[in-house]
Amino acid sequence: MFSHEENWEKRGIVKDVVFPIGALIDKGRLYIYYRAADKLIGLKYVNLKELLKELKNN
Repeated sequence: MFSHEENWEKRGIVKDVVFPIGALIDKGRLYIYYRAADKLIGLKYVNLKELLKELKNN
């Protein structure tokens, strides 16, 4: 699930907000660049095969 979890993602100009700003696939992983609390940029990743499997099952 893509949501705010860390303290630094929850505090800022707009609190409790994260949103993707870019993505790429490399070596079987989906990397998601995102903005957090309107002042920081973060990076999360997920195994692409696991993500697709989860999406198909739900």
